[in-house]
Amino acid sequence: NDPSFVTQGDMFGAHGMSSHWADNFPVNALAWAVDSRDPYVPLSEYTLFYSEKVIYATREQKVAAAKRAYGSEKALDFLTFDDKAEVVKHLEERGCVKCSLVLCDNLVPMLMDQYTDEHQGDLTIESKLYSAVTGIETSEDEMYVNGERIFNLERAIMVREGRRRQQDQIAPMFTVPRNKSIWYGTYEEGTTKEEGTFVDPDIFNTTFLDHWYSLMGWTNDGVPTRSKLEELGMKDVA
Repeated sequence: NDPSFVTQGDMFGAHGMSSHWADNFPVNALAWAVDSRDPYVPLSEYTLFYSEKVIYATREQKVAAAKRAYGSEKALDFLTFDDKAEVVKHLEERGCVKCSLVLCDNLVPMLMDQYTDEHQGDLTIESKLYSAVTGIETSEDEMYVNGERIFNLERAIMVREGRRRQQDQIAPMFTVPRNKSIWYGTYEEGTTKEEGTFVDPDIFNTTFLDHWYSLMGWTNDGVPTRSKLEELGMKDVA
């Protein structure tokens, strides 16, 4: 019953893939707090960076790929809060697009490419596929505005049913030092995750959530504002 000793079977024995794990990082903790269900459709792309799937890439190449995808070199500082709300925003909205297009979670988005010199992937694959299939030319930016609409609609439905900041608190499993890593990949080049890491609940439940709500255009209680919904063309929802 030790909450710090968690195995894949304990967490995901009856749902999804056993290789979807939730390690003690602010990105994982935030997605689990604010999503409506198991968030590993959007999160699985982030786990790519600390898994064995990209052993062909150097740390510098991974950081470059993460900066392209999430807008910050700090995206791969896994244990800090810096720019992690921005990472989750990208992940959630891109996850909505991926699910809507029914694309393979293991291939899309193409963050890295084993067969190019710098191993940088093509982040426009989703919009290219959509344009090719429908005949409607759509840019990458336009695709992710659609993802933002979907994510805000999901939130609006949850708010209608009573979801507020109180329900967005950090899950206990992220707040206790983990004494065994579920995944044995590398977190930095040549190093493995330090045992005993955890997400500080005091920071998470205060300034980190404040920043997340502000970034999303929501109130401090986690409700999408009328102006945000109207900006996204969702006046009927507002």
